[in-house]
Amino acid sequence: MIRSGKTSRPMISRQDAVSSLLRRLPSSSRDKEKSFRVLLLGQPGIGKTATAVRFVTKRFIGDYDPTLERVYTTKAEVDDDVIIFEVLDTAGQDMEDISARIEDHIRWADGYVIMYSINDKCSFDECMRLKFLINHIRKRGRKLSHGHANECPVILVGNKSDMIGDRMVSFEQGKRRSLELACVNFHEISARESYGEVLLIFEDLYRNWRRVKKEHKVTRANTDEGVNKLPRLSPTASPSRRSLEEKTKRPGELVRWISADAGKRSKDVDLLEVPTDVLSERRMSVSMQGSVSQLFVHG
Repeated sequence: MIRSGKTSRPMISRQDAVSSLLRRLPSSSRDKEKSFRVLLLGQPGIGKTATAVRFVTKRFIGDYDPTLERVYTTKAEVDDDVIIFEVLDTAGQDMEDISARIEDHIRWADGYVIMYSINDKCSFDECMRLKFLINHIRKRGRKLSHGHANECPVILVGNKSDMIGDRMVSFEQGKRRSLELACVNFHEISARESYGEVLLIFEDLYRNWRRVKKEHKVTRANTDEGVNKLPRLSPTASPSRRSLEEKTKRPGELVRWISADAGKRSKDVDLLEVPTDVLSERRMSVSMQGSVSQLFVHG
């Protein structure tokens, strides 16, 4: 005898159900991925492209078209953070070729890798100019956006450390130059010989960027907290007028006013000892030397 009806389904454990649900979620919701943009800077032929490709594919390829410029993307995990690295490899026959685009590139990036070849002294000297460009453009951008000056870390990297016989820049010179340029760290690597050395550069850069961002958030939070504790002034009266009126409620009280730039000059201005009834009949104008503000008291 054959029974018709619904067939029974196998039982699914709760753990399997949760795993199935997580697999259906977007990866960004599951892993909380973050994007981190890195700009590689340096003269042509020093191994920028080889370093970027080594980081993304773990393979070393020696020959590239130096006129190509592209962004390499890869996903990596750093200290339990899932990061999408976007690595921009600048290109051109020389630095003059990309001068028109360099400002946009610097504004785009979250962190910078300035590279030179240990067997090329000219590429080593170029690092100073590149760091100056980064500082200048970031500082100008900070004034427009009110950003933080040091949010974007810079690492100095000497490549081709396997070419010992052709070395023209010593490790000590590279380390000293990184300190002179205020870079967050210095690495000497061989993109040809070691994937681990290349990986360490990008992990180090991200960790420094993350640290600076956290410090900046704490500083901004403390600043906001201090501002919120300040007494709130009435919008109908200027601080200078109200301060003077409060101090002259009693006859014969000495009026003291601290100039607006006291933080720079530390000057106190003793105005005068005057009864309140005189203030009610006389209009006074007090100008303080070194201050951009003037104080007017009207009866």
